[in-house]
Amino acid sequence: MEIPKPDKSVWEGPYLGGVTQSILIRFLQCPFKFYLHYYCGLKSPGEPQENLVFGDIMHVGLEHLITRRDYDFAKEMMYIHIIKQYKKQVPDHLFPLLCEMISLYDLTYLDTLTDIKTEQEINQPYYIESINTAIKIRGKKDVSASNMICDHKCKGYTEPLSTLNELKRDLQMNLYAAASGYVTEWYYDLIKIPDVNGFSFPPLKAAESNDAWMHRAFHQYSNIKWNYPIAQNKNHWVTQLGPIHQPYESCRNFMLTTFDPICRRLLRWWEHVTSPTFDPNNPECYNDIFYVQPIRMFDPAMTNSFKGDYYGLLTEEYDFDSLVPTTTLYPELNNE
Repeated sequence: MEIPKPDKSVWEGPYLGGVTQSILIRFLQCPFKFYLHYYCGLKSPGEPQENLVFGDIMHVGLEHLITRRDYDFAKEMMYIHIIKQYKKQVPDHLFPLLCEMISLYDLTYLDTLTDIKTEQEINQPYYIESINTAIKIRGKKDVSASNMICDHKCKGYTEPLSTLNELKRDLQMNLYAAASGYVTEWYYDLIKIPDVNGFSFPPLKAAESNDAWMHRAFHQYSNIKWNYPIAQNKNHWVTQLGPIHQPYESCRNFMLTTFDPICRRLLRWWEHVTSPTFDPNNPECYNDIFYVQPIRMFDPAMTNSFKGDYYGLLTEEYDFDSLVPTTTLYPELNNE
């Protein structure tokens, strides 16, 4: 298969376009896939995952909830977002599920904070001392205040204790803290998405409305093993970690020992793929910074079945012509 080589990258690169945590994660996962996504502007075909849709809509609701402290208004804004963004093309149970879930969010941690902002964009120059070069850090802070940042994460599976232990080495939190003047007070929300199609979730009864179904799962259905009803076990489903103190020295050490080396490697990659002599169809252009990551590696610690981006392409289920244009290069800025 002929690998595409556009005349110009759709991403403006780390100097002008800037880097986000999602850009760095994609780059670390596979330099070749990164090339397809950020240089060629191509992605695997298919519909967005339901969990990503849930997270997008929940972020909209939390933005307005934290700003207005009004749960009904937040639910209304989620519904408007469903109409505008998804043309109502979401599962019928999703909006009632989101309404029940956002009602569990505790706002009391905001009482001691001042100058609270939501969805504040980051577009901040960052100087890499070791190579005397400046790039741009980009992103969007879910919640910020004086010397404080907070991030929301919606996932199908959460491990609050492990997350708490790992958070001080978290890429996004350190990135945002550094770009915000090394803020030291962090909050981190873990919102577990109920699997309505899973065996533990109560099945929909005959003639039962979606509103009644979700109300039953959150307030009536009892299953101690799987933490139902959800509202009575809300700390299992909505875990709000914080305040977590991250000293300046710890965040700065992360930037010097993790972020800066990754960026130096990314800068080398950028220079390589933008060189006039670069040809993705020439094996001699593959090296330590541009290569195809194996799609199958045995790791006894990883037992879940997971197919990453471009899986069908790399297994030759389809060719490059089947790829579709990327919708965004900066998902953080669009709540994706």
